[in-house]
Amino acid sequence: MHTCWLFIFLTFLSIVQIQIEPLERQETGMNFCMVSEYNCTFDDFKVLVEESNAKAPGLVSEYDLVKVNDHKSILLMNVTDMEGFHSLMTSPEMKQWDEENGCADILYSMERIN
Repeated sequence: MHTCWLFIFLTFLSIVQIQIEPLERQETGMNFCMVSEYNCTFDDFKVLVEESNAKAPGLVSEYDLVKVNDHKSILLMNVTDMEGFHSLMTSPEMKQWDEENGCADILYSMERIN
């Protein structure tokens, strides 16, 4: 029965000649990926990311924060000021937050492949 429906659908596509266009992808300039694990909740970590971005505008032009689970996330970013970003990540306040929340980050540099 299922094979019959598949045949009918494929025949319909060939008769009507529907062209399926690939989705246009939005260009992003993401150049860093940070995988973070922590003892706090994802929501607590999200607040840190949002507050850090607000306190230091211009370091990161865009970012996407993805929840892996309640204690792990992936942050894709377009870092535009490398020295400023390094200063933020190594600041006494950030080191204290990391220590208090058991946060460990692994940072990867990314390059777009065409």
